[in-house]
Amino acid sequence: MPCQFCDIKQRTDHEHDTNKQHCPADASGATISIGIYAEQIGLPKPHEVLIRHEAIALNFVDLLFRNSSFPLRQLPAIIGVEAAGVIESVDSEVIGWAVGDRVGYYFSIEAYAEQRLIDPRQLVKLPDDINFDQAASLPAKRLTGRMLVKEASPFKLVILYSYMLLREPSDRL
Repeated sequence: MPCQFCDIKQRTDHEHDTNKQHCPADASGATISIGIYAEQIGLPKPHEVLIRHEAIALNFVDLLFRNSSFPLRQLPAIIGVEAAGVIESVDSEVIGWAVGDRVGYYFSIEAYAEQRLIDPRQLVKLPDDINFDQAASLPAKRLTGRMLVKEASPFKLVILYSYMLLREPSDRL
């Protein structure tokens, strides 16, 4: 009988935290299962802000987390490394950030959530002419592109490719 919470078809001898629908057997190196569960975030600790995500990008490293090629420190884990949103709460020790600020970030694990706590040093303020989808999806692509351009000069051909965003939980690959 297959496990009801994960992709493991042959094992039924492992246990699950059914409140979080997470499979601890995932630590074995098997493809990790991805589930949706509720978790209380709480208020920001010193030097943190609370963000409400408006857009989350699918980054290639997320696929590496998913197939265990890029190890996570502990399971269960919230993956996702690129997102954009609005600050909902600011710790009193945080300077330069306010509730309502539009922000984005790159490579700070835990983006696959409606809300998250984050150190504001990892954030960038979004200009008004950048929407949340653009802000969430561009950082890694820009950085990757910049790192790959070795000898750019006028009149040299540069090829750019597209990306995909998953906006709704019902959007599946």
